[in-house]
Amino acid sequence: MASGTIVVQTNSPREMDARLLALVCSGSFQDLESFLDAQDHQASSAVGGESLLDGITVGGDTVLHVVATNGDSEEFLKKAGLVHRKAQNLLCAQNNDGDTPLHCAAREGNFAMVSLLIDLARRGDDTNANRVKALLRTENKIEWTALHEAIKSVLTGHDDMVELLMKKDPQLASFPKDGTSPLYLGHLGGEEFHRGNTL
Repeated sequence: MASGTIVVQTNSPREMDARLLALVCSGSFQDLESFLDAQDHQASSAVGGESLLDGITVGGDTVLHVVATNGDSEEFLKKAGLVHRKAQNLLCAQNNDGDTPLHCAAREGNFAMVSLLIDLARRGDDTNANRVKALLRTENKIEWTALHEAIKSVLTGHDDMVELLMKKDPQLASFPKDGTSPLYLGHLGGEEFHRGNTL
């Protein structure tokens, strides 16, 4: 390559397919499954094509972030399981704010979804115990773990989630090491919440 030549890399993430986004948010599980199966069939025929599940929203959310945020009904839990079977890497993916799907589910108070995401991380071989810990301890850009989000959610009545996360990793209350611990946040949170401030 000659000196002074500029090479432009186009590895920017692909925008999420609008049909996929609509099916994840409001379509049935069966419709989503049929759509993804059809896309898998098309992708297997193409050479070097990206998966439809590689797309992200403007905020950097993957399809699993969207599912985790939207609810924890049986339909959404089945959708999350389907997406995970087809793209396991999305479980630990972080959006533009550094949130994983677990952060999103905890923030929304989606207890059953939080439980499912932890179970999905645990499935497989023995090394997945470390994967669960890594997922639970993942910090977003403001150095919050899913436990921080769960504690914030407690203030609106979701205390069962804090108990679940603490059972999965009792040391989680001390993360991040150099930031605001979830326990301190919980202590301050009640006062701030009752004053009408956001945490």
